[in-house]
Amino acid sequence: MKKTLLMVLLIFVGGCSDLFNKPDKTKVELPNVPSKMSMKLQTPFVTESVEVNIESTVEGDYSLRIVDISNKVLSRETIKLNQGDNSLTIYTRVLPSSAYRLGLYDEKGSLVLVADFNKL
Repeated sequence: MKKTLLMVLLIFVGGCSDLFNKPDKTKVELPNVPSKMSMKLQTPFVTESVEVNIESTVEGDYSLRIVDISNKVLSRETIKLNQGDNSLTIYTRVLPSSAYRLGLYDEKGSLVLVADFNKL
């Protein structure tokens, strides 16, 4: 009886070892993000405007888009990022109260950075 119980236990532990070795899929990695590039909002709750700070290690032209919760592009603007800190002010007073997504896209149209904000 002990040998049978020990055999069942070994089969169970051996069969479940894959559960402990699986990679973590909760982290989302964007393949087009240059190293150490980040976008921060001054506050996620805005009324008149939102202050955005984009830290970039690469100079280049990017597209900044505001998208609503139905994934409709409301605003699109081409900006030039310099190496280092880039501060931008985006005026939001014409937007209705809702949740929005601010996306930074490269010249190929691939999403590079994203930040969410709420218009009060």
